[in-house]
Amino acid sequence: MISDLLKMGSDKPRNNSIFKEDNPMGYFTKPEFKSNLELLGSEQTTHYLLRNLDDFFGIAKVGLPFNRKPNHTINNGMHGSWLSTQAGKVKTNIFIAHFGEMQRFIDEYAAGRLKIDRTLEEYYKEACGE
Repeated sequence: MISDLLKMGSDKPRNNSIFKEDNPMGYFTKPEFKSNLELLGSEQTTHYLLRNLDDFFGIAKVGLPFNRKPNHTINNGMHGSWLSTQAGKVKTNIFIAHFGEMQRFIDEYAAGRLKIDRTLEEYYKEACGE
């Protein structure tokens, strides 16, 4: 327990599983991750949120920084975070809907304490047991 608390405060990047089943400091359970992605992808009105999440995981996998601190807010009744990134000369703002501990997940990536080493699809397959 104390070692987990010490790891939380560390400024060194961690490459632990994002899932609570495999890591007591994880951010999501596998069933909640799977069901939230399926819910976002099933509705035309929320499909853009799944694309945004996919973009975020792609950006994070290659280690791109944010242009500014994540802005946690409520947008149209939905809790989420606005992220500003830049690839080449193009700046992009994306909204990431919160589920599980998404806010902590984003904050720890932004602070350099979390290394994301897979795409959203790869994490989805892991959540499905593939």
